[in-house]
Amino acid sequence: MSRGRSLALVALLLCSAAAVAVGPASGNGIVTVSTETAPERPAPGENVTITTTITNPEGGSDTYSVGRIEIRETDADDSKLYNYSDDLTAVDVGETVTRDLSAAVEESGEHTFVVHMQLLSGGQVWNIERTVTVTAGRADPALSLSGQPVGPSGETAFTLNVSNPRSDAIRSLSIDLASDSVTFDEDRRIVSQLGAGQTTTLQFPVSNVDPGTKTVTADVEYTTADGRFVSTTTELGASVDRIENPGNVTLSGVEVRNVGSELRINGQVDNVGGTSVSSVSVAAADEADSLGEVQSRTFIGAIDASGSTAFDLAVATPSESGATTIPVAVSYRVDGERVSRTLSVAYEPGSNGDVSLSGVDVVTRNGESQITGRANNVGDTNVSSLRIAVPADAYSLGEAQSRTFVGNLAPSASQHFDVAVSLPDDAGPVSIPVAVSYRVDGERVSQTTSVTYDAGSDRLLELTGVRVETDDNGVTVRGSVSNLGTANASAVVVSAGQNDAVSPANARTTYFVGPLDQSDFKSFRIDARLADNTTGTVSIPVEVSYRSNGQRVTQTIDVTHTLSSGQATAETAQRNSSAPIVPIIGVVLVVIVGALGYYRYR
Repeated sequence: MSRGRSLALVALLLCSAAAVAVGPASGNGIVTVSTETAPERPAPGENVTITTTITNPEGGSDTYSVGRIEIRETDADDSKLYNYSDDLTAVDVGETVTRDLSAAVEESGEHTFVVHMQLLSGGQVWNIERTVTVTAGRADPALSLSGQPVGPSGETAFTLNVSNPRSDAIRSLSIDLASDSVTFDEDRRIVSQLGAGQTTTLQFPVSNVDPGTKTVTADVEYTTADGRFVSTTTELGASVDRIENPGNVTLSGVEVRNVGSELRINGQVDNVGGTSVSSVSVAAADEADSLGEVQSRTFIGAIDASGSTAFDLAVATPSESGATTIPVAVSYRVDGERVSRTLSVAYEPGSNGDVSLSGVDVVTRNGESQITGRANNVGDTNVSSLRIAVPADAYSLGEAQSRTFVGNLAPSASQHFDVAVSLPDDAGPVSIPVAVSYRVDGERVSQTTSVTYDAGSDRLLELTGVRVETDDNGVTVRGSVSNLGTANASAVVVSAGQNDAVSPANARTTYFVGPLDQSDFKSFRIDARLADNTTGTVSIPVEVSYRSNGQRVTQTIDVTHTLSSGQATAETAQRNSSAPIVPIIGVVLVVIVGALGYYRYR
């Protein structure tokens, strides 16, 4: 083979490789083809729908047409044809076309279909094939039966799991169980509807049961989504073991708390046995400790083998001031018998409830100032009627505004609070008193703390170099946040505010800047959404929040922007980072042809 022919063949292979890698290509066009099936696992006798999606992405220049699409058995053109579509549909740049074709699935197992399609553009035709694999499952509900251990009474229960493998829901599902070796106390269960792929668990109580393997006949009837009535009969096997470790109830993780007028005993009720228990209840065993049958008894119900559930019990506060024990009665049924026992719970009075404040800040937003933070009960006793206020002095706006009611706080509980405050105009740090008042064990406790505020730290930060961009999705504000003050700022956050014309967008509405030392600046970007039919000049609120001298400061800076005439948003130039594939191939061809000419010239 001559060298010239070799170069020509290389050029042809380069073009072919590019076309195979990215699909049909002409000019700047790239077409992608994908397929998907529904349902994911059809039942035998159902149709599976194969959806073929042809996309002509942004950035191209050619229009394609989707011609005939076929669903065949293999990749051979004369193989069995299941379905086809002859619609001729154009796919412009940036558009997507889908075709749905169905094929029947006759039996369970894996089935392979081949999608044959034609794409046309500029007088050229591309034949494309895609292989689709579908796995079909059984249509009838899947049943599995298991037996719980049986004791001397011969009473136990069978557990039946029912799964719907179909691609749609079934209705009016009824299941009847029968057996020669056991007596079903209740032999019929009805499920109004079982969704596609869902599983339900049914319990069947039985009696006269001996340990061993049992054979059970299940008669199943249901109605399909398309109205067909189906009836099937299945034989199931279940093994019933003898109880080796019957259900046994105890308590664990018990805590006793004084909540003022009563004690609250809570913890876990545990079944440490190997069989389920029922009718479990926990109550005060001693009448002196009881607040009555309603308050001092809690009903738990059934607990499976090795199961556990929480309980909460109210009892009277002991008259003794020191440590004592409280008897708690636990009652339950296991294997047809009622079991009762009394357990002792230790109680030792702890320290009184104690409230502390944390995370206290002075926040200024839209000209209004507040003291915010969290109130924490660091004691082991409930506190009530918790109030936080700025005392009546130069910093108070009055009892209605500068007092907040928090209410009750359980031990180790925490709750947010905020109270309005009047801040001084003079620069320099001041100490603002904060009064905390609450009741514990019937007594009122009051204490006062303080928060430091420095008026000179306000408005350290300004926005500089601000520019606003608009598009169909709203507005983008870019610029720098600059520290023009005489103090350092930390935890600087810039976020989009809200007014009648502007609201925060779904994403990128908050930008974390971080620390800003004196005379330092950092860039930011936030997005906002414009209200419908917004025109003219809009004011975009930008919130700047930061910490300085131990307090949090929030300020709102309005950025004014005039929209394009007659439009709510301005279009931005589209960017495409993808290089056109065919021009690159053209460059390669020019190089090769040049090399060939040079070879011939020599």
